[in-house]
Amino acid sequence: MYFIYQLILLLASPLFAVWMLVRVLAGRMPGIGQRLGFFPKPPRPKTGPRLWLHAVSLGEVKVATGLAAELRERVADLPNLSNLEVIFTTSTKTGQQEALRAAGPRDVVLFPPLDFAWVCRRFLKYIQADALLIVETELWPNLFRQARRACLPLRIVNGRISDRSWPRYRSTLWFWRNVLDNVDHVYASGQADAERFLALVVSLEKLTTAENLKFRIHRGRTQSGEFVRKAAAQLLGSPETKVLVAGSTMPGEELLLIDAYRVLRQEFPDLWLILAPRHPERFGEVAALLANARIPVTRRSAWQADQSIQMTGALLLDTIGELASVYQLATVAFVGGTLVNAGGHNILEPAMFGKPIVIGPSMENFSEIADRFLRDATQLQIPLATEVAVGGIIQIRDAGSLAPVIRYLLASPIAAELIGNLARQVLERSQESYSSVLEDIVSLLGKTHSKAK
Repeated sequence: MYFIYQLILLLASPLFAVWMLVRVLAGRMPGIGQRLGFFPKPPRPKTGPRLWLHAVSLGEVKVATGLAAELRERVADLPNLSNLEVIFTTSTKTGQQEALRAAGPRDVVLFPPLDFAWVCRRFLKYIQADALLIVETELWPNLFRQARRACLPLRIVNGRISDRSWPRYRSTLWFWRNVLDNVDHVYASGQADAERFLALVVSLEKLTTAENLKFRIHRGRTQSGEFVRKAAAQLLGSPETKVLVAGSTMPGEELLLIDAYRVLRQEFPDLWLILAPRHPERFGEVAALLANARIPVTRRSAWQADQSIQMTGALLLDTIGELASVYQLATVAFVGGTLVNAGGHNILEPAMFGKPIVIGPSMENFSEIADRFLRDATQLQIPLATEVAVGGIIQIRDAGSLAPVIRYLLASPIAAELIGNLARQVLERSQESYSSVLEDIVSLLGKTHSKAK
């Protein structure tokens, strides 16, 4: 199996090299040296146990940094583990920025190795980790094999296989069976994911069905910065002021939100729109959309501490890492990637603040979480809206219901509060202890670090 994989990599190398060069020149593949196993300085001497946490992008990085924080709390009083070091690897710019923001003084943030055997060997030798945790599902055949050969314990935490990727895995079971043989244990994010890992021939002894770690959100990790505190004082100072926060929006959604905002502002003249595009490279594009719609826009990046926020209009959140705390400003929260076929984004951060949340039909990437919030949902009759499901969140069928549903929530504060409180209750019930996962990792680090001494 690995011979076939290596042959494919070898034959595809020329095309891959060209593709990679194009991405590097376009600024879309930063850290190419690290990805190829070359580093500008020698490895830092180990002062304690070293854990490698790999997460692809922003959502997974938040799980990884939260897990690292709880591990530090667990080992703080353990003499041989209290100086825990974490190596974070993440593939995207936003993930890198979040990891750098949350990293401790002994931590390192790197780009992950490309899945060539020689690159993985160089990377493993450089970082000298005592254990490797893969957050969610990044199945890299050569990395997993080289980790096993280096006797590096490997766990998959919050393991999930999305509806989109499952057919691909299922059609190549023979291949992934060999890859997953190199994994010591899988903590699946729910029953459906556990069943899929079992189908990939992960034995029951190596599989635990755990709570989705994305439910493990702490208000302390979304503390309000100076901007949010001042924005709250300015935007929420009047009872007439209402705020629509649209987070993690994708191409095509901003125009729908702008159209809805222009309609709603006729009825709610003190309505603010806070737009947070998912990808930083689109900040300028979204600012232009707002300008073309003649909506006054304030860019968060241009805001100064002594500056008053323009009233009223749109606030473009063109920074990284603030959206989670900005949700507390919302009268209504819309979570993007759901009105277009993008699979949805995380609804847990606005739920933590008890905000009424509106999503579109596309939630394939977060289907288990959405199902939890929509359990026992009922159909809500709203003028000009069709097929509106209401539970801990409100899910609309299409963009035609966007403005009517938001209007209903803005005009019905009691109903909005009830829906927001239900969202918070669903989240709190789902934040069950995952002590067994933490205890396993602490025990693992203790064993491997002792052997390495």
